[in-house]
Amino acid sequence: MKKHFKRFMVSMMVGFVLISMIGCGSSGGSNSDNSAKEETTEAEEPLDLTGLWIQKDADEDNYITASIRDDGKIGVFFKLEGDDKPWTYWVGTYVAPVEATDKYSWTSDNTYDGNGMLASDNATKDFTYDDGVISFPMTFQGKSGTIHLIRGEWDTSQIPESVFTAEKVDISSFKSMELQDSGWIVSDDYLSYYVNIYNPNEDIAVEYPKVRITARDAGGVVIGTEDQTLSILYPQQNFIYGSLGFSVDEMPTTVDFEIIDPDDNDLKSLGGLNSYEPLEVVNTAVREDKIVGEINNPNDYDIDDVALVILCKNSKGELVNIASTFVEDCKAGTTTPFSESVYAEDEIAEVEAYANQW
Repeated sequence: MKKHFKRFMVSMMVGFVLISMIGCGSSGGSNSDNSAKEETTEAEEPLDLTGLWIQKDADEDNYITASIRDDGKIGVFFKLEGDDKPWTYWVGTYVAPVEATDKYSWTSDNTYDGNGMLASDNATKDFTYDDGVISFPMTFQGKSGTIHLIRGEWDTSQIPESVFTAEKVDISSFKSMELQDSGWIVSDDYLSYYVNIYNPNEDIAVEYPKVRITARDAGGVVIGTEDQTLSILYPQQNFIYGSLGFSVDEMPTTVDFEIIDPDDNDLKSLGGLNSYEPLEVVNTAVREDKIVGEINNPNDYDIDDVALVILCKNSKGELVNIASTFVEDCKAGTTTPFSESVYAEDEIAEVEAYANQW
């Protein structure tokens, strides 16, 4: 949940920033800036807009940038104070001019398929060029304006190539996620549960998959329910998650687990994501009052937060405890130790532990 809270706070913060930025952008015209590179029609070569662009008259800490590439793509990004990595707003097609001119316009088709929190969901966006200035409309939190860009240098090193190369996912071929296993126990009037969800798709990942847990009494009456949102489920991989759920005032007769259909914009093409090798929990052991072990991260990048679930069973193979926690800062190519306190009325004879990036 910590990651979701962080995303909420970032969204709130940039909301105020962007409202201000749009206001500033819309107040200026499309006249050229003295510092902009002047285009000329004296040469016979077509107008060349490729290169780096930066917001005109922008705040020095918070501004909008753009990169126009010679492969027919344009990317527009927010550069916000305190963040080294720019936030993606738009990635789409760039139709290059075919003649020498100081005025030009094109309609860009949205090709972005990443998970940018501030990315536009518009299908197209109109860009215009007039005497050294590129302009385009922007709407954020109900406020609309025009952003103006002039040529300028900015650091593009934190933008992965996949931002430009990923294509829109074909959701018509999406296969529903599968619930392969689940379980629950009640202890101290609280229900704990675990789910094992599988993504059968070959090249479609599901961001923020959701599962609904509902407990009922003998008459089928609901005695407790909640929806749980996970992080991301990669193609042909499993996500095993467990947690302390909700309070119950009697022992449930049944507990139902339902996978909620994802929104279309939560379906991501594999090409727009980092490759991901499943995390592995190794060297687990049952100590007197805790479970210990290590999480192996086989990926070539660090993972900030990992959701860990431990299924504790007695000698009969019955669940006696479902422990869960978050482990931070799992470095690339290494193992990270963990220790989780557990209590069970019955002796813990075996454990199964699973980890997923959060």
